[in-house]
Amino acid sequence: MKFYVKKYNFSPLKRVLVAGISALVFIFLLLGIHLSILVNSVDNFRMEGIANVLMNSSRFVYENFGEKVEKKKGSWLELLGDEEETGVDIFGFGQQKPTKQKQIKQDKKLQEEKKEDKMRDFSLVLNDVVGKYGLPKDEKELYYKNLWNVEVIVGDTLVASSDLEALDSQKISIYNLFRVKKDSSENNFVVEERRRGFFVGYDKVIKAFTFSDIDLTVGVEYIEKPIVIPFVGLIGFVVLSIVISLLFLLLKFIPENVRVYVGIVLLLVVGIGIWFVYSANIDSIVKDRVQEIKDVANFLYEKLNEKGFNVDKQVFFEYISNSVGDIRGVRFISDNGNVVVDESSLSYYLGIFEGAFSVFFVFILITGVGIFYYFARGGLEKWLNAFYNYSVVYGFIVFALLLVILLIGIPFLFTIIMSFTSLSRYLSDLNLARQFVGMLNYKEILDINHILSRMGFDWAQEAIEKSKFFVRNFGSFYDVFVNTFLYTVISVGIQLVLGITFAVILNDNKVKLRGVYQVLLILPWVLPTYISALLWREALGQYGVFKQLFDAIGLEGFNIYANSTVYFLSICFVSAWYAFPFIMIVALSGLQGISDSVKDAALIDGANWFTRLFSIYLPLIRPTLLPSVLLSSIWTFNNFNIVFLYTGGNDAYDILITRIYDFVSRPDLRVFTYGYAAAYSVLVFIILLMYILAFAKITRLTEKTY
Repeated sequence: MKFYVKKYNFSPLKRVLVAGISALVFIFLLLGIHLSILVNSVDNFRMEGIANVLMNSSRFVYENFGEKVEKKKGSWLELLGDEEETGVDIFGFGQQKPTKQKQIKQDKKLQEEKKEDKMRDFSLVLNDVVGKYGLPKDEKELYYKNLWNVEVIVGDTLVASSDLEALDSQKISIYNLFRVKKDSSENNFVVEERRRGFFVGYDKVIKAFTFSDIDLTVGVEYIEKPIVIPFVGLIGFVVLSIVISLLFLLLKFIPENVRVYVGIVLLLVVGIGIWFVYSANIDSIVKDRVQEIKDVANFLYEKLNEKGFNVDKQVFFEYISNSVGDIRGVRFISDNGNVVVDESSLSYYLGIFEGAFSVFFVFILITGVGIFYYFARGGLEKWLNAFYNYSVVYGFIVFALLLVILLIGIPFLFTIIMSFTSLSRYLSDLNLARQFVGMLNYKEILDINHILSRMGFDWAQEAIEKSKFFVRNFGSFYDVFVNTFLYTVISVGIQLVLGITFAVILNDNKVKLRGVYQVLLILPWVLPTYISALLWREALGQYGVFKQLFDAIGLEGFNIYANSTVYFLSICFVSAWYAFPFIMIVALSGLQGISDSVKDAALIDGANWFTRLFSIYLPLIRPTLLPSVLLSSIWTFNNFNIVFLYTGGNDAYDILITRIYDFVSRPDLRVFTYGYAAAYSVLVFIILLMYILAFAKITRLTEKTY
């Protein structure tokens, strides 16, 4: 017989030291990962800032110096020929070449137009900008120079381009890319082309920001660098954490009874120091990237003047400070003749980066303190000794935990991370660091203006209308939540009534053929939800059996679909009809477990049917009935199939889970679809978690009843 052996037994000081090292390694390791993600996110901000400068400068040149560029209606189509007659693709795919004589004539015409074209000089400016800040020569240079191409299109004619060869041959790549993807709001079209690699996240991604006005289109296309986790840097963070943890050796001079609490205070002091250093680092990184944006703007201004555009510096920098589409511009102001960055224009980006870091750091600091306290109290020794004595048992437990983490934990964590991004529904670029938007999705979903507008505040409605999210015309989160709550309460209520009623009837020995009835009553639960939903939709439809029944009893004008309340109740009933057999089976098994002596005693005492049900049967089956009610309510809350199939995806009767599906499946909802849907999913999880905790507390679910 094997006795429990305490192989590991640390001294009090050693416990505190191990606890301090473990907590600090945990904190610094996560900070190192966060830093790599932060750098990638800020790089994306830098590229958007440069794109904004280039698009605004192109518009500035066109508005002030493009008077000789006339918009010729159909000029691009005239060059290619009539699409219907020649079969030419106006987007540039499979274009047919004109005849040689016609081509010479067209080329001559183009050359004559370009001689007087002021925008031709601007092409040379763009070419210089891209030459200095852009086109990478190889993969290594991709990390430092990733701007690729700029194009300016007037009407259907390419008038300026950083690729002079494309300008001479009239190639319009950005224009062609319009039909690939239009996934952002307003005038900002984002185009992504994924070049497949072996590892996801290490692929080369081409991204283009395109602004389209009435007659002017400007596109900036660049290659984004892949995210790379700096493993060498992470090792440095671990070494730094071990060095700092030597401070816990000072606890040797602290009385043992307060040593753990002094260690927690020391850990918090170190954490606050890390907070200030890291926050300053974030501010420094952002401002360094802003300086790079300003350098591009200065270089562009100098090149414009070299080409004879004679641009006023203050006017130019004020113009390029405007936002384009979804990209917020960095504002430049004049200070004693010098152009400087307006610090207030960085508050949005600093709020995103620093706000998200604040939430993240509070979480890891609290977790770190928890690790320290648990280890300092001997928690690590308990685990090591338990694993030593019961290695086989814990081996199976660890294997099960790894499966749970792999199949549930990682997808759940990825959903949470994704909720802080603007990941598009095309999933073309899974480098989430480049699409980080902080709490923006949650802010838009939980916008309190939706509630205030219902209360009659006009200014709140105006704020909703100004939102760049297309969902402002698609109903608020609160509307859908109330809809989901009513649907769940009514449906589960019907399930309880039907399930318990049929369970009591089937439990009565006087009922003949109980087995047959039980099989028939379980059928709704056995049928596929697809069949059940469509059967009820047709049965309750305009030509269904129920409509004929209503007509037969004199209700010719009655139509379930005509009344929104009746139709909503029919959804609840159909959902309950599908799910009540689960409650029935659980209740029936509980009733059959009640001793016959209890039933006989109730009959002898003269208890009627209702008294026996509510005073004896239900209290006795409560331990088995409550978990089934909890599960049924969660399933109903997330019952996508019945609601979506029965309503045909009608937006007016959406619940939270069907609304999430809309965000990832409907191209007309131009929001940050996967990121926005992920934030919706996290909120649904939080709601259900709060419900489970409240249900367990109110019903004393985990307590023994007898």
